[in-house]
Amino acid sequence: MFVNGRPHQVTIMWSSKQEGWTSRKYMKTSFHGNKERFSHTSSSGSSRFFTTSTSYGRYIFGGGFCAGVCYLWYKNHSRMLLAKSSSSELSSGSKVILKDTLRNAEIAISESRTLLQRVKDEHGCPGIVAAVSINGHHIWSDAIGLSDVENRFPMTTDHVIRIASISKVLTVTALAKLWERKKLDIDKPVQEFVPSFPEKTWENKKVTITTRQLLSHLSGIRHYEKVVSKEDTLMVTSNSTKESLARKNYGSILQDSDRTSNNITSLSDTTASSTHLKKRNKESEISSGIKENEDIGDGKYVEFFSRKKYEKVSEALDQFKDDPLVNKPGTKFLYSTHAWTLVSAVIESAAKKPYLEVMKEMFDDLGLHHTLPDQHALLIPNRSRLYQRSKKTKKLENAPYVDVSNKWAGGGFMSTVDDLITFADAMLYSYQFSASSTEGLPGYLNTKTICQLWKPVDIARHKEEEGAYGMGWKIVQKPQKYGKCQQSKFFVSHSGGAVGASSILLIAADNNNKSSPFGENSLPPRGVSVAIMVNMDGVSLHKTAEKIAVLFKDTVQQS
Repeated sequence: MFVNGRPHQVTIMWSSKQEGWTSRKYMKTSFHGNKERFSHTSSSGSSRFFTTSTSYGRYIFGGGFCAGVCYLWYKNHSRMLLAKSSSSELSSGSKVILKDTLRNAEIAISESRTLLQRVKDEHGCPGIVAAVSINGHHIWSDAIGLSDVENRFPMTTDHVIRIASISKVLTVTALAKLWERKKLDIDKPVQEFVPSFPEKTWENKKVTITTRQLLSHLSGIRHYEKVVSKEDTLMVTSNSTKESLARKNYGSILQDSDRTSNNITSLSDTTASSTHLKKRNKESEISSGIKENEDIGDGKYVEFFSRKKYEKVSEALDQFKDDPLVNKPGTKFLYSTHAWTLVSAVIESAAKKPYLEVMKEMFDDLGLHHTLPDQHALLIPNRSRLYQRSKKTKKLENAPYVDVSNKWAGGGFMSTVDDLITFADAMLYSYQFSASSTEGLPGYLNTKTICQLWKPVDIARHKEEEGAYGMGWKIVQKPQKYGKCQQSKFFVSHSGGAVGASSILLIAADNNNKSSPFGENSLPPRGVSVAIMVNMDGVSLHKTAEKIAVLFKDTVQQS
């Protein structure tokens, strides 16, 4: 947090034989001239403090736990605090981050900030916020622009923003925990856990949908696009018929969602858009006021803007449970957020408690104290305002009100970049932890479990995108083919696109087992985690996150 341009709270990182690498937040308790005093009180009541001299950004600290030189890198709302000193300046047993590492990190931060600024400039985003960790250490976070345009409030790293489909990786983690505890079998028909979900047929033959298929988008359950029969499509000959058909297919949603002129502008433009038809008729497509060449993500679908409040997960299933399948289960990849609502119903059955209660317990276990369901009535400190571009004027405007209770599991949570990084590091730790060779506590998930989540399913590939879907995660895995050419890649990630928000969470695992300048001696987690969020919809962030991950990964490898 920054007050009058100066940090109100900082994080000190140091290392000792007794504690290993440790990070701890210190709150500013006094300020006199260029002297600042920061202190931390532990749970046992003991306190530590340091006094700083802020000339030229160099922080001299001492009097509490050690003495030495610490550089606090911050500009606007960016912060990075790393120890840099010779062994004679630190107390006995302390280790230091190498000089080259600090210099390389500063270069990575500068270039990463340029990438964020470029995204902001190219898309006209109000605000953008990012965070990065290396080997489990949160070494940088940054915020650019505004969280509230009308009142000119700056964006900070503490702001809470919709994470949209990143909710899926949170959901699959909760389900995986139940799977480990033998509470469910992901290869059994979903009806064994959710009897109210109708059995499905394909070409007049009964088919089985499993939880595993739901997690990899192979169930054949539709996304937001409503599937209708060819007979209904051929009926569309006039605006009055179109409106009647729209009422038939979307009545329960439209009754609770009075659209503004910039969203769902006319019921007469809302018609049957069927994936059974190879070519759309422009007079019979689902429209949200966006022209065909301006479609961005899911913003062209009526259900994306639902305002209906669902009190229970079982009620949310009513949106799609009686609709026909788009594909035969297990044969074709079809991204479906609705399928994840069914996943949440499976979780409720296995855990024998409400889905949101299961998620709250998991967030507490993982230390995600600022991750919570996106509930409009709830007072959420540091909640960012959300924006979109007008389809008519192209000017910035407030995003419309929506209720995401129809898709908690697939796109209904909010978070901060720091919470997302904490979660990513916990998953990376679980992936790399080995009980036989690693000291320390076990991961939240077993290594075997997360390896299955991160294993690409070959059939679950989008023809226009790199990589494949695993279970809840997108995986990009490419070996290096030639010397001195494109290096190998291993990224796991998930992006998010909500009404008024865009996001990405990416993990670049390092499996080389090399010691790092942080002094962990190859202990997990090893790799780089990147989280980026924007308070405007329609912004693609995956390539930017990948570039930032490479910058910081090179920081470690070059040191």
